[in-house]
Amino acid sequence: MSLLMAFFAGLAVRSQALENLTLVVLADRNDLDDRLFDTFPFAVT
Repeated sequence: MSLLMAFFAGLAVRSQALENLTLVVLADRNDLDDRLFDTFPFAVT
């Protein structure tokens, strides 16, 4: 799921219709939080 979230975030950030976008990611588990922390730095534009 974390890769899907990263891909969506990358597409959303590049969208001209969503100019000045802010994304908030909530994690309900520590293992998910760790996985997101490891995955999202690679999703920079």
